[in-house]
Amino acid sequence: MRKIYLLLIFITSISFAQKEVNLDNNLTWNTVQADNTTKSVGITYIGDNTIILKNFDLNSNTNYAYLTDKQDELSQRVNLMYKFPERKFDDYSFFTYQFNSSLIRKIETDHWFGVGYGLKTKIDSTLTLSTSYALVFQDILWNTGESKTFFRHSLRGKVKLTRDNFELTSEYFYQPNIQYFNEYMIVGTSKFVIMPKNKLNFVIQDVLNYNSVAEIKVLHTISLGIQYKFNKKF
Repeated sequence: MRKIYLLLIFITSISFAQKEVNLDNNLTWNTVQADNTTKSVGITYIGDNTIILKNFDLNSNTNYAYLTDKQDELSQRVNLMYKFPERKFDDYSFFTYQFNSSLIRKIETDHWFGVGYGLKTKIDSTLTLSTSYALVFQDILWNTGESKTFFRHSLRGKVKLTRDNFELTSEYFYQPNIQYFNEYMIVGTSKFVIMPKNKLNFVIQDVLNYNSVAEIKVLHTISLGIQYKFNKKF
């Protein structure tokens, strides 16, 4: 995973002048429910960091939950986005690689490769809407040694409302199997930030993860803690 991330940074950095860096990292205390039963408490680190170039965005997203019963959760995603220039609306294409590991669900490795297209628009200075569609290849290896591959649709919707005193973000993915729509995943994240213009602020986050083919279908995480944000333009 780290080698892929460094390679993407190298390729883009030698071709385009860097314009902007956005860092968004938070550390929270959480409780995790598995199929409506409280499974564990622990600490979660979430990093969402982006390098913005001329027409390219390179984003790295990490979600790691350290749980007291040693059933840790890890998700790492690298997304390379190309923004089409001189358009009346903000649209883009993208390539995504994602790695997941879930000891609660007994998933050893879970690799994703996806390509897609998206749209983003601002209703006013405070409200941003975006949506995207991708075709995804997924390969899962359970700790029993059994493996299975899936081809999925991935539909995403995101709403972001920013005011002086708070920021509210909600993003949901619906990811059905291309052949069998009754095999699907729903992943949703909602985040409430107090005083978002400050570099250090307070955050409450809710994450829902549903997987119809997993032994434990529903993972629900509620967390609260601190967030650090940094922005630098060049």
